[in-house]
Amino acid sequence: MSKKIIVTALIWVFVILILLGGWGVHKFNIVPVSNRASDTRDIPVLMYHSIDDTKGPYSVTAEKFKSDMDGLLKAGYTPVSYDEVVSFVHSDGSLPKKPVLITFDDGYENNYEVVYPIVKEKNIKTGIFTIGSFIEYGDNAFTLDMAKEMEKSGLVGIGSHTYDLHRFDKKGRIGVTRMKNESVRQWEYLLRNDLATVINLTKKSVGKAPVAFAYPYGYFNAECEAVIRDMGYLLTVTSEPGIGSVTKGDKESSYLLPRICMDGKEAPAAQEIENHRKTGKSVKIAECKKNLVSGAYATRIDALDKLYENSSKKANMRTLKKFVDVNHLSEEEKRIMALAVNDGIIHGIGEDILGAEYFVTRGEFAVMLSRKTGMEETTEIKHTFTDGNEWNEKSLSLCCEKGYMKPKAGDTFGCEDILTMKELNEICSKIKE
Repeated sequence: MSKKIIVTALIWVFVILILLGGWGVHKFNIVPVSNRASDTRDIPVLMYHSIDDTKGPYSVTAEKFKSDMDGLLKAGYTPVSYDEVVSFVHSDGSLPKKPVLITFDDGYENNYEVVYPIVKEKNIKTGIFTIGSFIEYGDNAFTLDMAKEMEKSGLVGIGSHTYDLHRFDKKGRIGVTRMKNESVRQWEYLLRNDLATVINLTKKSVGKAPVAFAYPYGYFNAECEAVIRDMGYLLTVTSEPGIGSVTKGDKESSYLLPRICMDGKEAPAAQEIENHRKTGKSVKIAECKKNLVSGAYATRIDALDKLYENSSKKANMRTLKKFVDVNHLSEEEKRIMALAVNDGIIHGIGEDILGAEYFVTRGEFAVMLSRKTGMEETTEIKHTFTDGNEWNEKSLSLCCEKGYMKPKAGDTFGCEDILTMKELNEICSKIKE
């Protein structure tokens, strides 16, 4: 066999292997071994509050902060922004080998007067989670103009710490979590309005919506996280100790990151990071993520879409004119919402909000289901539950009797539990049987 034939054959073998390799990578989502390590980064998230000389529980001195930053740079860490983390996970961005996210909570004036000059001097990136009402009206906070200047520099990202839900009051309100005797609908209405307010304020002041959110007092759970994600946030941080990691393409990885509290700490930041490498993974974060993945909560439009599946019935679209939260819906979603209003299956949440994107509770869906099937008025109450009321007791009894939904433990129905997509699909399958 001539040398020319051998060389030609080898070239073709090489080309075929490349083509097959590329096809295999894309067809089966296989990541080449050489790239796997580079697709995941450990990302320590440091949490500071005020930079002052008070030696308070939520402060460090300017000298200590400077020393922390110098130590991090010397140890090979590169401070990154919210946007860079989000771009790495959700898009085609990149991160350095040893990224670190340096964050401040609340929005104190000294973050502008002390931290910002240090950040500019050392050319490092940081992020501030602001309380909207604090920076808009607070005496000890930086101003909206200062926020705009810092964001415009490209060195300081403005995130959200709620507008006015940074509370720990006697009524039982702890941050964004639901109070003990508060209905899901009341709580969700409050939270979504707060988040919408801070989003609009940030857009107005710095020119862009916040992509990152920090939980007040570190209180979080799956229902809070579901709403926050639904409102467009792409990165959330907790106060759970530890070091998280982010993976390119794994959108889940940029949520519920742990943080290392630096307030009042004498050890250098680089040393605190090493100390926290020994910290096990947060059970609370793992449980929350598990609930979210298994939950995938259903919204009102999801529920109605299932109830009106394959329906070609015409709708009176004028019904939607008084509602302000429907313009972004697709034409088909608008039709379904209008049908549901026309048929009396749903009503507005508040005066001018239809709540298409609001999560639907088990109790509410039971009512929607009984109204859609026309059985609400004819149903006899054969089953009562301690968490039911006059509004939904017939519907709950119907669902129990027909086996559409199983009651919860004991004599409760889980009226205030948010319906999951899995449960919604199972119920609608039973209806068709």
